[in-house]
Amino acid sequence: MNPEQKHKIQTNFSCLLENLLVGEIADNLFSQCVIEHDDLQRVHAEVTDKDKARCLINILYTKENSYDPFIRELRSIHTYGYLADQLNDTDVEKELEQEKENWMKYLSDALEERYRFVKEKSILENEILMEIKYVFWHDGKEYSEQEVKTSLNECIKMLFPQAIRKKVKRMNKKLWSYCNIDRKEPDTSDSDDDSNTDNVKAGPNETLS
Repeated sequence: MNPEQKHKIQTNFSCLLENLLVGEIADNLFSQCVIEHDDLQRVHAEVTDKDKARCLINILYTKENSYDPFIRELRSIHTYGYLADQLNDTDVEKELEQEKENWMKYLSDALEERYRFVKEKSILENEILMEIKYVFWHDGKEYSEQEVKTSLNECIKMLFPQAIRKKVKRMNKKLWSYCNIDRKEPDTSDSDDDSNTDNVKAGPNETLS
């Protein structure tokens, strides 16, 4: 589902749970290859109708191109046509605008905290993405590389107007790089070192020994 569709589902979540019997819907979505066999078994393994509906909606929420088939299934069952209309008619424009604003601020704050304008310096885009991925992991936020890539250039240009995105040659490969920005110097104060000594946290690709 795209962000708009997810917001429509989220806004109507309680209503869907209270009104849906999803056994037939889940079977049909499996027949259409919208959900997997394991997904179907998870739905039918739930005991109450409300839990079955919650399970199916949570599964659809994480899958691409699942919204339209779900709407078609609702319309195919006469008593659920009103739910399809209610979902499609739900206006989520303000919520999406606010979500984008919050997203851009979060990403901008993360960039501003770690990078600065330095003429004739440069940093590879992939390195920035890796560092931002760590920030998301550290803060417990879901990371989408495609979303970050889409917003990254806009945020950098807003923070550092003289930054230039261009391809550079590294080890016989052409890679995207941002020129005129560099990492900020790390804070190496004794107090920070002392406070962090006993609070080591493994990174997304590390384990603590």
